[in-house]
Amino acid sequence: MAAGPANSLRAVRTKLPVLTTNFRPGVSFATFSYLRNYLWHMVWRWVQRKHPQDGSEEDLPPLLRP
Repeated sequence: MAAGPANSLRAVRTKLPVLTTNFRPGVSFATFSYLRNYLWHMVWRWVQRKHPQDGSEEDLPPLLRP
């Protein structure tokens, strides 16, 4: 199976019900913030490998920055 954002997101989507069963507001916020940041950087590194000449993180619109 090829590694990429779609496969990573699919793997996370299968684990989300397990993550949300032990819902506690403070803990879940920290967990999902970490997960969001981790996935964003994973996708960003993948994009940089696929398009090495296309700018930097600062060139992104504000809504797409981490």
